[in-house]
Amino acid sequence: MPKTHKLESLIDQLLAYDGTLVLLRSSAARLTKYAVEYRYPGLNATRGRTQTALKTMERVRVEVRRCLGLRPRP
Repeated sequence: MPKTHKLESLIDQLLAYDGTLVLLRSSAARLTKYAVEYRYPGLNATRGRTQTALKTMERVRVEVRRCLGLRPRP
């Protein structure tokens, strides 16, 4: 399996286990830029975008953990 920062690609791999995760694909795609663009010097996310990304990330994480049969994180 190739390494990737594209979170939507990782969601695509989980669709075979739970098709409802397709609803998270666009959210995961929006999070990808935080893994790449804002990782290096030069671009910075605003406080508002950061807070929105964190909320989105938590929603995606909860659903992926549910799909994988993992307990929610405290």
